[in-house]
Amino acid sequence: MLDYTTNKFDRDFVEFNVDVSTVESKLHDYIDKNFENITNIEESLKLLRKFKAILHRDNLKSGLNSKYTVLFQNYGLEIKDIED
Repeated sequence: MLDYTTNKFDRDFVEFNVDVSTVESKLHDYIDKNFENITNIEESLKLLRKFKAILHRDNLKSGLNSKYTVLFQNYGLEIKDIED
């Protein structure tokens, strides 16, 4: 099944990993772009929940977690503005 005397699998595997990395980078950019356009905190949280349900790679999860931090900071600022 797998001919160990050739390095075709190794090349294909490296190419596959590069392609996966490219897709992850594009997905990260897409997520960032979506959060630049959303001004409503509730809509942002809904979008985060959707992404969190489908994304399982560690570097994408950490990016989403940082979005939560930003959203809750903005939420705190909105509450402060309402109080004032």
